[in-house]
Amino acid sequence: MLPKKLRPFLVLPILLVLLFLSLFLFANFLIQKPSFQDSLIKALASDSGLDIRTTKIEVNLWGGVGLLVHGLEARSRKGTESIVASKVRIILSKRDLVRGHIVPVSLSLIDPRIEAPWGYGRMGKGSGAVQWARAFPLIWIPSLKSVSVKNGHFIVQNRPIQFSGLQFNVSRIKSEPLTFVINCKGRMGFKGEKIPFGIRGTITQDRVGQYLPSLDVEVQTKDIPVNMLPWPSYLTGEKGYVETLLKVEGRLDGAMSIGGRISSVGPRFSLRQGKRKMAYSPASLTIDFKSVLQGKRLDAPSIQIRTPHG
Repeated sequence: MLPKKLRPFLVLPILLVLLFLSLFLFANFLIQKPSFQDSLIKALASDSGLDIRTTKIEVNLWGGVGLLVHGLEARSRKGTESIVASKVRIILSKRDLVRGHIVPVSLSLIDPRIEAPWGYGRMGKGSGAVQWARAFPLIWIPSLKSVSVKNGHFIVQNRPIQFSGLQFNVSRIKSEPLTFVINCKGRMGFKGEKIPFGIRGTITQDRVGQYLPSLDVEVQTKDIPVNMLPWPSYLTGEKGYVETLLKVEGRLDGAMSIGGRISSVGPRFSLRQGKRKMAYSPASLTIDFKSVLQGKRLDAPSIQIRTPHG
C-alpha cells in the first residue's frame, strides 16, 4: 500500500500513461483499416510522384510518433526509377497529427534497392549526372526535414555502376534557398572493383526548380586501381592503387570547381618516349590540382606532381 500523501502525486502520471496507451491502441487499430492506409498511400504518392505499394503498415514510436511500413515498392509514373525496401520508418509531424493531418517529416529506408537511369529522363534534358542526381523524388517531398538510407543498394540503369553498403543521411537546414546537409559513405562497384567512398557537404536547390542543385561537397575515395584513371597519353597505369580527396563546388548545369589531391604508394606505370617503352615505379606519387568542369570540357590550370625525387 502506498502512503496516502504520495497517492495524489501518482494519479496524474498513471492517468497520462493510460491515456498514452489508449491513444496508441486506437492509432494502431486505425492504421490497420484499409481506408486509412489508402488515404496515407495516396498522400505520399501525390507528394512524391510515385506509384506506391506496401504489404503492411503499423504504428511505430521509435524516434517519434510515426509509422513502420513493410514491403515498400515505389515506381515512377513517368520514368523508370524505382525503390524497393524491406522496411521504411516514417516520422510524422505531431502538430499536424493533432489537427488530423498526416504530414511526414522524416523518412528512413532500410535495406533499399534503388534504380535510376543515366541520361535523359523524366526531368528533361541534361547530362547523366544531372538526371541521376534528381532521380529520387522522395527526397524532394516538401514537408520532409530528413531522409536516411541504411544498407542501401543503388543501381545506375544502362551503366555498369552500382553502389552498395550505402549509409546515407540528408537533413534540411534551410528553406530559402532549400539547403540540405549530406553525409554518405559506401562502395562503388565498377569494372569488377569495389571502391570505398565518402561524401559530405551541402546541396542547395531553389524551390521553383528553375536551376539544378548546387554542390559544396568533399569527396574521398580509396583503393582505386591506377589503370582505371585517365593519364597522359605517354603514361599508362599498370599496377597499384590511389586515394583521392576532392573538393567539388558549383551548379550541376554550370561550371563546377574540382580540386584536391590524388596520392599513391608504390604505383607502377609504363612510360612511352617515342617508340621506346620503359617501366616507371616511384616509391610514392602525389598530385595536387585545381580544375573547372563545364559540360564535357575539363580545364586544369594548376597541376603539381610530386615524387620522392621530384
